Amino acid sequence: MRSIIESEAKSAGLIIIARIILPEIFLLCCRNSFHRYLQTLKILLAVGSVNLSGYFVGVNSRDIGFSASFFNFLIAIQYMFKEYSEKIRQWLKEEGCAKPIERSDDDLKLAFDITFGGDIMTIGFLKTQIDSVYVATKLPIPEDLQMSIKHLKTKEDLVLDLRRFLYNLHFSPEFTRDKQDETITQIYFQKIIYFDGLTKDRLFEVIYDISNSIEYIRQTLLRIGKP
Repeated sequence: MRSIIESEAKSAGLIIIARIILPEIFLLCCRNSFHRYLQTLKILLAVGSVNLSGYFVGVNSRDIGFSASFFNFLIAIQYMFKEYSEKIRQWLKEEGCAKPIERSDDDLKLAFDITFGGDIMTIGFLKTQIDSVYVATKLPIPEDLQMSIKHLKTKEDLVLDLRRFLYNLHFSPEFTRDKQDETITQIYFQKIIYFDGLTKDRLFEVIYDISNSIEYIRQTLLRIGKP
């Protein structure tokens, strides 16, 4: 009797997916409710009410007060993540990028570490930014250039110019400084691409922008280091 009930339940589940969930996902993508659900999810993440690691597998919506549409939204997001992660994997292969290192951690659902133009970049899916992918790099400053910058009278002007340059390319820069003497030791910058604008052309446009920015910053710092 139990096996019959379980079989019936599975059949009912398939009917629900075919008749309710899939049409709802389609409608959800056509409506303007995406950002409303996204904001709700971000609030839940902020207060620590939700653990996305399992994408609510086995969680009863009545226990946490979610509507069926919200769970449909999560299914759609999971589908988009799988779709775009596979696309990025394929795009990198097509463009002959060295075999990317794939990893994940507490913050990242998935990241591809690639070598492009001799520099390491990361293409990552953050667990807290489920509707986008980011491309980022870290540019360590050699010690000899650190000393040149340290003794530069217009050091803050240099930082301001580099910030302005990166902002104009719509990057989000962070300058790491030594705690003792405020020497700049590393420059980190990234750009976010939302799923609705993620194409192969757009992804590699950002990758090339990062590569060209690295070269520009290096040349700028090298000119400072010359006597």
